[in-house]
Amino acid sequence: MDPGASARLFRRFRLGAGRAALSRNNRGRGSLLSAVPVPMDIMTSTPASAWIAAATLLLATASLSVAQDAQNPGPSRSQSVTTTGNVDARFRLPHAIERAEREAPGKATAAEFSPFPNGGGALEVTVMRPDKSVVKYRVDANTGDTVNVTEQTVEGYVTRLDPPTLSSSKVSMTSAIAAAEARVVGGTAIGAEAQRDSGALTYEVTVLKDGAETDLTIAQDGTVAER
Repeated sequence: MDPGASARLFRRFRLGAGRAALSRNNRGRGSLLSAVPVPMDIMTSTPASAWIAAATLLLATASLSVAQDAQNPGPSRSQSVTTTGNVDARFRLPHAIERAEREAPGKATAAEFSPFPNGGGALEVTVMRPDKSVVKYRVDANTGDTVNVTEQTVEGYVTRLDPPTLSSSKVSMTSAIAAAEARVVGGTAIGAEAQRDSGALTYEVTVLKDGAETDLTIAQDGTVAER
C-alpha cells in the first residue's frame, strides 16, 4: 500500500467533511457524502488497500471527534457564518495557527474553520513537532482560547511532510493565507494545508467569499495560482 495515496485520500475526505458542514450552514441542507469530491483519476488509479486505509483513518478520526465533543462542548455558539455566506467570527485561522505553533511547539501542517450547525465554530490546527509527532489544537473562534488538544498518533505515519522541510520553508502557513486572502479581496480563509506530494512544499488554501469557495496554491516563491 502506498502511504502517500492513503494520506491524500484521508485529506480529501477530511476536508470534504468540513466543507459539507459549512455548506449546510450556508444553505440549511446538503448531503455529507455528496459534498466530498473525489476525482475520477483517484477513483480509478488508487488501490483498494489505500481506500480501505483512508476510510479506516476517517472513521477513527470521526469517532474520536464525537467522543471529544461529548466531553467538551467546545467554542461558544454565536453566529459564525452569515446568511451571505461569509465568516463572521472574532478570531480567524492565523490567530489559531500562531497560538498552536507556539504552544506545541512546532509547525502547522493543516488548519480549518469548522462551523457548528446552530452557529459558532472552531479553528482546528494540526501541528508537527520536531520529533515528527503530531498534535491537533482546537481554538474557540469567538474567544481565541484553546479548548482542546489531542495527540494525532496516526497522521505522523502517513504524511509525506517532515520537520526539516516545514522549518526550512520560505513561506509559512500564515503568510500563505495572507497571500490567498489578498487574491480574493474580502474573503476569509477557511482551510489551509501544507503539501509535498512531489517536489517542493506548497500550501493549498481555500477562501470563502459570498458563499463561494476559491481554492488556491501558494508556492515557495510566494506565487499564487488557482487550482
